[in-house]
This record gives sequence, C-alpha cells and structure tokens, in this order.
Amino acid sequence: MDILKVRKSSPSKKLGKFIYMNVVRENKFVLQAIGAGAISQAIKAVIEANKLLAAKALSISIVPSFEDIEAEDFTTTGIRFYVIIQTSDGGRQ
Repeated sequence: MDILKVRKSSPSKKLGKFIYMNVVRENKFVLQAIGAGAISQAIKAVIEANKLLAAKALSISIVPSFEDIEAEDFTTTGIRFYVIIQTSDGGRQ
C-alpha cells in the first residue's frame, strides 16, 4: 500500500485530482499528514476527489488513525487517512 504524504503547502485541488486518478486506477493508498495545516489540506483534497468521483458513481470515505512516524532522527505522531472506495449502491471495493 502506497503512502501519500500531504504537506500544508500541498494544493488541495491538485491533490484531489491525484486521489481521483488513484481511485479510478484502483491503486491502494493512504494519506499521511503531520500538523494541522497538512491535515486540513488532506481533508479538502478528499472533498475535491469526491466531487470528481461522483461522475463515475464512486465516492471515498476516510478512516483516520494516529500513527508514529519515523523521521530522520526522531519519531513524531501524525495522522494516516485510510481511503475506502464506495460505489453508488453503498458497496465497498
């Protein structure tokens, strides 16, 4: 499973398009964010992705989880958003 690292400077619309493309290609991934700004961008990107996915009768939801994340010489706590793909009939993929 790929980890997509989100930064506070990540443009939410571009990130939303990237999420959309990965969902359509059925790539498995999680979003990872450290800090309030990055978390905000991740959530806005999910909203953008859902706007695009609606045309394909798909949507995504996220399940957040605290994770210890290893950096260069320290460990910090971040949030990983596990992405769940749903079809228009409520089924999960």
